[in-house]
This record gives sequence, structure tokens and C-alpha cells, in this order.
Amino acid sequence: MKNRRNTSYVTAEPGDPAMQREIVITRSGVPKVKLVGFVSDSMKPRRPLFGGAAGHLASMPASERGPGAEELVRADRDARGW
Repeated sequence: MKNRRNTSYVTAEPGDPAMQREIVITRSGVPKVKLVGFVSDSMKPRRPLFGGAAGHLASMPASERGPGAEELVRADRDARGW
């Protein structure tokens, strides 16, 4: 019965009274874990997710300078004798 009561605290909804206080789980009378409820509205607002650099890269002019990646890899392999 004791374990079922503890499980109900763990699965409690954020608005439940059980999440408004600290819960200490003990083993053989020794405290092992302290559960503390939190309210998601009080969390620090998250910054916007990174949307990628596609827009920035599309606005950049195409570069015609220098060798391409395949040419660089081929030259490196030839120099190593692969």
C-alpha cells in the first residue's frame, strides 16, 4: 500500500496539491530522493529554435573561386597514394 501511495504522488498533475510540496522518498529510514514540483509558467522562456541557415545561404552570391570539394579530395588521395 505504501508504494501505491508514493506512485500517486509521482504521477500527479501539476495542479494537484501533492505537487505543491516537497516529497522525500526514503529507504530504510535514509532519505534518498527529494521530489519538488514546479509550474511550467514560471520557467524561463525558451529562445526561438534555430531555423537553419537556408535563407542566409540563399541570399549569398555563388562562389566561383577555388577548386570544388571533389577536386580537393581527389588531390589529397592522389598525394597519399590511395
